[in-house]
Amino acid sequence: ENMRVKFNVHNETILITIIGRIVPVKNHQLFVDVFSYCKNRSSRVIKALIVGDGSETKKIINYVENNNLTYSYKDLNKQCDVLFTSWRSDIDSVLAASDIVCQTSLNEGTPVSIIESMAAETASISTNVGGVSDIIENNYSGIVCSKEVSDYGDNLLKIIEDDNLRLKLAKNGKSVSLDNFSYNKLVFNIESLYKKLLIS
Repeated sequence: ENMRVKFNVHNETILITIIGRIVPVKNHQLFVDVFSYCKNRSSRVIKALIVGDGSETKKIINYVENNNLTYSYKDLNKQCDVLFTSWRSDIDSVLAASDIVCQTSLNEGTPVSIIESMAAETASISTNVGGVSDIIENNYSGIVCSKEVSDYGDNLLKIIEDDNLRLKLAKNGKSVSLDNFSYNKLVFNIESLYKKLLIS
């Protein structure tokens, strides 16, 4: 709750977050397009939180302005549509404050931000790239969709509008992340690999 107050976000507001370097491969332009698409169609009050920084920060800020969205950069106490936080060390608090975490990457190996959001019991939605489908069980522990604005936007709208769906994805996501990506699971997998190598 303290973090939501810091972001000037009330309980009834849906906070949609993207975390990562602001570089071409992360495709923040799609995130802005999708947020704008949802803002024009949603019955809920929504805000976007862009966590990170990079070579395309100014470009994305300009893109936000061109989409007639208000924004703030580092000054989080303004009533703006899009909040650029730059880099933060308190990602756990950011995730706790967020209602939905998005990933819009053009390419991705193992999407750490999605694993972290699932572990934090936050609903997740991502483009279907790289290893995403190995982590998100579609429509169970998150939603995987295309890079088309309408497809991504319609799926995000479902999560925004449906509190029960958002809660289901969050709870199932946490369960999947603990079963597959916990510290104990990592140790077990490494131990199993070494035993397999020793035997062969």
